[in-house]
Amino acid sequence: MIRLVIPEELARAVGATPSIRAADAQNLFDCLGTLENRYPGLRRRLLEVDGFVRQHLNVFVNDRLERGRDARTIALCDGAEVWIMRAVSGG
Repeated sequence: MIRLVIPEELARAVGATPSIRAADAQNLFDCLGTLENRYPGLRRRLLEVDGFVRQHLNVFVNDRLERGRDARTIALCDGAEVWIMRAVSGG
């Protein structure tokens, strides 16, 4: 199982809880594709049309930052924890 943690406002928007359990998938793109069936709109809110993680998001997989990458290249394994957080910037 994969654990996906998303911001609360996104969870509300797609009818999910902030912590979602997902079946094993080889990469983030496939994981979100599977979850899209249960939570319509989830993948398009997280990924650009070309499959890259949206610029304003930080994605951590088991404590490793995967920001700005193609979701098809973000490998997942059984027991992976994926945290998706809004990027924070300021001056």
